[in-house]
Amino acid sequence: GCFDTSFLDVVVYPDPTGAVTVSDTVQCLGKNSIEFDNPAANIVSYTWDFGDGANSGAKKVTHNYSSAGDYTVIHTAESTFGCTSKDTVYVKARNRRISSFVGLSGPICNSNSAITLTPSDPGGTFYGNGINGLSYVPNIVGKDTVKYIISDQFCPDTTMVEVDVIASPKPNLGA
Repeated sequence: GCFDTSFLDVVVYPDPTGAVTVSDTVQCLGKNSIEFDNPAANIVSYTWDFGDGANSGAKKVTHNYSSAGDYTVIHTAESTFGCTSKDTVYVKARNRRISSFVGLSGPICNSNSAITLTPSDPGGTFYGNGINGLSYVPNIVGKDTVKYIISDQFCPDTTMVEVDVIASPKPNLGA
């Protein structure tokens, strides 16, 4: 029989994707942004489709979602060698929890009377001296701090309010 040998040089070029980095996979609406980057070398074209109708052609881009939801981000890159590839990243945009509250303003006289604290976003917990549920009893004279903490898997938030508790006036009824 007849035999023949042939040699062929094959050049394998690097994949232009796979190196995508994301600053976070959860955005708390109105609080943080998500930064996307493809640090791979030899890239001539970048396309980011953020899954919400917005896109970008930049290498490194910051994106803010305007509505809560789960989004699929597709990044397409083309290298100087003509190779095109895609990466997929899944991100979540969640409504921001806001831990503000009302009920404390100005100096407060110390007493054993409870002041009702009203959170703007229920579901958190108050912490500090004199706290009992949604009530604060200013029974220690001096600076005091009341914290309201919302523990949320994706978007936690904390508010701290410093309170000046002053001594209650003592009436002099004569002796």
